[in-house]
Parts: sequence; C-alpha cells; structure tokens
Amino acid sequence: MKQEAKQINIVWCDDQEGLVRKRVEELLPHYNCKILAWFKQTDELEKFLNDNKVLCDAVVVDFNIDRNNPNPQDGTAHGFQHVHNILHNYRPIPFYLYTGRERRFIKNKYEAYDYDEENDYFFQLIDNISDKHDRIFSSLTDTELLLSTIKEEVMVINTPEFKIRQEYAEAFEALQNFEIDVSDIRILVNILLYDNPGRSNLRELDISHSINSLRMVIDSIHGKFMSKGLVPKNCSLNKFPEFLEGKFGGKYPYSQIMPKSLVYAFGFFLKYAQDASHDNNHLELEFKTYLSKFSDIYIVKALVIIELDIVRWLWKFYKKEKPAFTFEPFEDSVSEEVK
Repeated sequence: MKQEAKQINIVWCDDQEGLVRKRVEELLPHYNCKILAWFKQTDELEKFLNDNKVLCDAVVVDFNIDRNNPNPQDGTAHGFQHVHNILHNYRPIPFYLYTGRERRFIKNKYEAYDYDEENDYFFQLIDNISDKHDRIFSSLTDTELLLSTIKEEVMVINTPEFKIRQEYAEAFEALQNFEIDVSDIRILVNILLYDNPGRSNLRELDISHSINSLRMVIDSIHGKFMSKGLVPKNCSLNKFPEFLEGKFGGKYPYSQIMPKSLVYAFGFFLKYAQDASHDNNHLELEFKTYLSKFSDIYIVKALVIIELDIVRWLWKFYKKEKPAFTFEPFEDSVSEEVK
C-alpha cells in the first residue's frame, strides 16, 4: 500500500496573494498541502528555490506576473517567461500554472513568444498521474483539481528530500510552527540527505559549521518559551532540559514533565552542539576540531535525529501549557505569575 503524504510543501508565486489565499487556504489541509513560501515576483521565487530546493515539493505560478515588480501591468507575462526559462533547473520539482486567464489568451501569448505549444512543459499531458491532463489550471474552476494533482504527482515523484521530510513529518511541521528560519531547516534536511545515493547533486556541506544551525534551532525555541512565559528568567539554554524535567528548583508549574530518556538525550545534544559552536580548541569535547579533521557525518546525523525528537516534544508542550511566568522584555525581567 502506498504511504499517504503527511505534508506537501508548495511554493506559490502570484501578485494577488490575498485573493488566491482566500480561495485555496481552507482546501490545503484536505490534500495534505501547506504553503511554504509566497512570492509576488519571479526573481524572488528563483532566489528562494536556489537556496531551499530541498524543502520544496511543488511550485504554482500565475500567468500575469512580473520578474521584479510586485504590481505587474495587466496582461504582462514577463515573470511567467522567466519561470518558463528556469524551471528545468529545479527538476524533478513539478511546476503548475494557476491563472484566471482564458486558454485562448495564453495560446496567443505563446505564439507571440514563439513557444512550441505541442512540446511545451505546461501544455503537455502529465504522464505520471491517473487522470491525465496538462499543467494549466483555471483559478475559477480548477482549484481542487490542482491540489489533487499536486498531491498525486509529488507522491509519485517521491524525491529523497520528500521522503526524508515525510519520515520525520511531525518534527518538520513543528519546526514550521515554531517559525524556525528556513535556512536552518534546510541544513537539517541536507545533513540527513548527505551521502544519499539518490541525491547525487547535493552541494558540498560544511559539516563542522552546520552544527551551529542545530544549536540555533533550539536556541530560537528556547527564546519562544521565554517570550511566552513558559520558563523563568534564570533558566538558560543549558538548564532548559533540567527545567522541563521538573528539577530546576521551586514548584514545577506544569502537568507535563519531559521523560528522563529524552532529558538525557537533550543534555547530550546540547553538550555537543554548544561545544561545536565555539572555536576554542580546549573545550571539553573539542567537537568542532574533530569534525573539521574527520568530517564525521554519522554523529552529526545522530544529533539531527535527536534534535527532531526534542522539537516534536517541545511543540506539544508549547501548544498545550499556559504561561506560568511573566515576561517583560524591555525591563529584561521575568518573574513568577501571582496565582
């Protein structure tokens, strides 16, 4: 039995963001889809794809868009021409045209641009889905057909990047919910993909420097716990696991306590991540020196998997528990709430 997709990341490019989002937002969960990023001009789209291809499963573009003007003139298709010229750089990610323009208008533009409609990427039938049709969808009538096509084709293509993110889908969804920077999420995926035989074009990964991104993820989440009033002022990042286990001192204000096994793994992770984030060669583990010398991807992959398990648990805690401490950022003061 084919495994169901847990989350499909779509990058969308359309200058009418508010209007289109209103049309598609409620339907996305029914097709396990989520909008990873939205752009109104194709130069920005290209830059994002160059940097974050490993996080993207499908791209949807409008016909009436520009390369660098978020408010294109009516009828312009300079942005679409741009996408048409670069989409082959991002194979096997599928691209789809979602537009309010009639097909006759698009065909006329194709003739003006001297495009070969018969052999064109968007006009050709999609040959790896059950109900074969092309890649052009009406924004007035075809929204659900677009989303069902994306879901089916992405599952068939099943890239190594997609498989990795499905395997740890709950954790990657938590990272997005915590609004972790996509550049840090990208590094986590790249580490898990490193040496993957199905990922031959993976750009060179600086293993020793990538550890800092692992630390930044937890550091950012710790900051969100602090801002929400879920941890006291004197709970540093290194003391975070101890606090979540209920052993930091004082009365523990929450119903959930982090399991001992995960607390130990959290402490183990922080010890390596903190050690590798400094240049001092006389640190206890000398982990950064070790990585620079041996490029040991296996231990780094192990740290990423531990971190994903921690993030998954932290999100469950974060969305359930109510603040027990007050946070005053301007006074740099955190104190216990009066019950």
